[in-house]
Amino acid sequence: MAITVVKTRYHMLRKPGVILAFLLSALVASPARGDTADDAIERGISYFKNKKYDQANEQYTLALRIDPKSAVAFFDRGLAFAQKGEFDKAVADYTDALRINPKYSNAFVARGHAFDHKGEFDKAIADFTKALGINPKDSNAFDARGLAFGQKGEFDRAIADYTEAIRLDAKSAVAFYNRGLTFGQKDEFDKAIADFTQALGINPKDSNAFVARGLTFSHRAFSSSDRLRDFDNAIADFTEALRINPNDAKTLGYRAVAFILKNNRDKAIADFTEVLRIDPKDARTYYCRGMAYYDKGEFDKAIADYSQALRIDPKYVGVYHDRAITYDKLHDTARAEADRAKEKELKGANKDVFNID
Repeated sequence: MAITVVKTRYHMLRKPGVILAFLLSALVASPARGDTADDAIERGISYFKNKKYDQANEQYTLALRIDPKSAVAFFDRGLAFAQKGEFDKAVADYTDALRINPKYSNAFVARGHAFDHKGEFDKAIADFTKALGINPKDSNAFDARGLAFGQKGEFDRAIADYTEAIRLDAKSAVAFYNRGLTFGQKDEFDKAIADFTQALGINPKDSNAFVARGLTFSHRAFSSSDRLRDFDNAIADFTEALRINPNDAKTLGYRAVAFILKNNRDKAIADFTEVLRIDPKDARTYYCRGMAYYDKGEFDKAIADYSQALRIDPKYVGVYHDRAITYDKLHDTARAEADRAKEKELKGANKDVFNID
């Protein structure tokens, strides 16, 4: 049996393509004469920078064959696994790096991020805390721990960490942005807006910060004495975000809702139409545009949009309710009653039209 296997492999190797592949794999798997672990790591870093993570990992693995105690090779391979979304493998490599070098603060931070992605927030916080024990001036570790606290709903502790990150690095747009998000979750809209404004002063091309500030203006408008001004500010921020990222359907949806809240249905319809150009399978946007048409008294267009929403999502209960009302306007009692019956059958579903997410 063993002889047969050997012969089979020999005949395979006689094929030129197989020979080439075999030789290439041998070259990848084995270090060149005089090659060092550092050489392989440098090649891996080059691949990593070009987002060629599999090739990077081949080089980091080669480095570990040359030097099995290279904490850097384990760390760098962990980073590449993390970029691929393979967080269990990333955690294993960071852990090996820390076994070799227990004072490797960046490895604690990286492993903390991996735990955060896995939803293991307590483990993430523990790693960020260990990193800060080694390097208490690491603003990135404070920012990262703040994120993990925020994921747990511990907003005050998150804000404290972001504040410390900002104290250590006053130019950290990310820390201002994250603190702004957390203030927003606490309904402290003025503080949130101030932080997003700081973030944009540092990085004026951050479309996410414009969107976040726009949403905060929209939320504040409902309790503001100058409601229309807040909606205007929100629309201005969404517009600036779209100048940076024109095909962001979600931001178009946010701006459309702000236009509706300002009673500007035509501009809202234009934005909803652009969303549907980008994503023609978005049932929620058909529903929203249908309501805008209804408000304008264009009932046939409203019916068409409601019907398209239901073709995409036949269990969208709110659409049956609004289509029934629109059929009433058209004196189509039979269809209105049929929609109400379907609504009753599906009752219990809950889709909030203004929650574009």
